[in-house]
Amino acid sequence: LSSNVNFPIIKPRFYFVQETGFTSYSALNLLFDFFNHRDSKITYQINRQPKITPNGICSFSIYVCFDSIKHTIGIDFDPNPKILYEVQYKPITPIFTGDKVFYVNTPSFEEYMAQKLCIIAECQNLKNFHRLKDFYDIYKLHNGQYDYKKFSNYFKKMLEDRKRINIDNIDLTHLNKDLINETIELWNKNKESFEFLDKNVDYEEAVYYAKSLLTDQLLKLGIRKL
Repeated sequence: LSSNVNFPIIKPRFYFVQETGFTSYSALNLLFDFFNHRDSKITYQINRQPKITPNGICSFSIYVCFDSIKHTIGIDFDPNPKILYEVQYKPITPIFTGDKVFYVNTPSFEEYMAQKLCIIAECQNLKNFHRLKDFYDIYKLHNGQYDYKKFSNYFKKMLEDRKRINIDNIDLTHLNKDLINETIELWNKNKESFEFLDKNVDYEEAVYYAKSLLTDQLLKLGIRKL
């Protein structure tokens, strides 16, 4: 990519957020220009029609081709990012011999986790919740090795800024055994489509882990919803 354009990247999917002052889709055009004009043995092909999600995200995927190797990368592009509290400049560790270290802009770990928890808090009916992988991410990534106060502050601020639910109305009673049983098939589909590295994570355990973390945050906000 152009050296004067930086895109925050959130794993495991590439999540490009325009933070450079360009107009709405200029950054996305730069991305496509990069695919089409890169002088390299690596080629790129869009393998499905881009679609706009209900949240306004432009979602598509590409094939990355090198000789006989073809790998799919999913890309979510937000032309109008509303929330990005803290940008960190981090190195990407080289994988292959001869690779050079490069750097990306990325939200802090605390903000990333707060967003995951915020999305779960906003959904008051698990039947309509299609991002079950957020339970997986929280379960695998939440290990206590972060700034807990910053995480808590970002969670509260994100709920307020997104304005999708009144904090006083957050209820966790729907995160129960019955709805877990009703959505287990979707969990199994997410396990394959998002390529969970640890396929042995128990869905029920992941849900209740997120619920306990949410309960703790609600207690800190002075709200007790069990």
